Amino acid sequence: MDGEGGIVQHSEMLWPEGGRVMISSARPDDPHFTMPVGGAMLYVVTDEPDAVHARAEAEGVTFTRPMEDSDYGSRGFSILDPEGNSWSFGTYAG
Repeated sequence: MDGEGGIVQHSEMLWPEGGRVMISSARPDDPHFTMPVGGAMLYVVTDEPDAVHARAEAEGVTFTRPMEDSDYGSRGFSILDPEGNSWSFGTYAG
């Protein structure tokens, strides 16, 4: 949901495979939310990286790492969101 000035007060994505991701914009007037814009790096585990990649590609996102298979057995890719935060999606679950 957008607040004044295009600031995201709270955004929530439900992940089809379980769990959720909650995000908000940086807010210089709140010490808890002072991270610089574009300063976050997130990793989301998925069993279906090709389907997630196809959805991201259809939305026209900026890819920073193409879909690839790693030497440690993960398959995944990375993108930037509109604020410059890095999101990686892959099968590696730790």
